[in-house]
Amino acid sequence: MKTNTKALLLSLLLLVILGHTGCSLDTFNRPNAFSSSALVGYWARTYTSNGESFSEMWKFNADKTGVYANSDESDPASLFSFNWSLSGDELVISNTGGTVRMQITNLTSDALTLVLNNQRYNYTRYVPDDSGSGGGDSGGGSGSGDNTSTNYAPSSMTNYKFYSHAYSTSYTLYFTSNYGVNSSTSYISGLSGQYKVSSVSYSKTSNNKATITVSYSTGSTTKTDKLYLTFTSYGGGTMQYEDDVMTYNFTCQYVGSSSSVEAPSSVAYKKFSLSKYTWYQFGSASGSSVTVTSSSNTTADRITATYNKTGSTTGTLIIRHTMGSGSLSSTSTYTYKLTFATSSSGTYYRTSDNRFVEDSTGSFTLE
Repeated sequence: MKTNTKALLLSLLLLVILGHTGCSLDTFNRPNAFSSSALVGYWARTYTSNGESFSEMWKFNADKTGVYANSDESDPASLFSFNWSLSGDELVISNTGGTVRMQITNLTSDALTLVLNNQRYNYTRYVPDDSGSGGGDSGGGSGSGDNTSTNYAPSSMTNYKFYSHAYSTSYTLYFTSNYGVNSSTSYISGLSGQYKVSSVSYSKTSNNKATITVSYSTGSTTKTDKLYLTFTSYGGGTMQYEDDVMTYNFTCQYVGSSSSVEAPSSVAYKKFSLSKYTWYQFGSASGSSVTVTSSSNTTADRITATYNKTGSTTGTLIIRHTMGSGSLSSTSTYTYKLTFATSSSGTYYRTSDNRFVEDSTGSFTLE
């Protein structure tokens, strides 16, 4: 949710700066009282930003923890965890950044309305499907309901890159065969970190349907996910995660053999793009440092960057944003660990010292 997330982050920032972590919603008419147990579960909606459609989700656990996520991975706040409480109609969301109080104006078995900064957001409940059927008629692995005659789904995934971001989990897989991936560039990312792939298989089930089964170790346990794919073109389509009735976009691109891929020695005069609306344009280089302009530049915004090639197909890009001046200035550092699948594209794992920004993964181009 670009607008809602930005509003939430702005609220958190203002609360920290002003110290008003106990603000209330007294300006609202508040006749209702709602049960915490009625809120537990998944709530989702879709929205449009800059002409693109995105999905967002709140997950409220019974132990008063939760997760917010949206499918717009160019948003630094597309994924974060929180604690919550509900008293009457006042919903309190808190994390390391601060506390925000929202009003619930409607809560039924299948509908939720949240009010934040005088804006109302309507959600519907959905229930994860634990049967592994991929959501029944719309996405099961059997290929039933496939009326597409075009043979979009590849029979072999050799030298294909698969990527999908399914709320709290993202999958980056570089296939070497239908039963193997490049272990140095393939990984699963979740709230707790980044995991290496233990095993994987790809099975085409009809002209435009396929199933990926992927296993990965999360430390003490091994998790196995089934991803039910519906191809709408040769380059991707929609996916249903086995424990979720929501659909997510995926891309499936032929990238060729990785043996010829080489990470660049310099990023001078190249454009580093994370999405259509998020990019950095590098200028001349001085050693490993480069001058930078970006999609978010303002007169108060100063950006510097340092790039180092760390391996034949890997590099580290450090970008520093400085806002304000003098005693009011602050600097946030974003570290991108890059893995090149081609000479001009690949995947990244981003960390930051900005406490409002979660670690994240995604795809990039460098051209």
